[in-house]
Amino acid sequence: MLRTLYIANDNDFVRDSAGNDQFYVFGVSDADLATVGATSTGQQFADIPEPSSLPLALVSLAMLTTLVRRRR
Repeated sequence: MLRTLYIANDNDFVRDSAGNDQFYVFGVSDADLATVGATSTGQQFADIPEPSSLPLALVSLAMLTTLVRRRR
């Protein structure tokens, strides 16, 4: 089975006026994928939280606390 792999040098997929966008299309077979998996190792990445997630959680907790106190 032949699988299609699309690669672009631009990550927004919008045609720019300079014409620098280049798209590459590759056909990859199952045999190719099997040999790649045999010779390479996967990379492990640690989860990195977004910087805005902690302040957002604190603000929402403060809003919930205020709401509960007003209802008493």
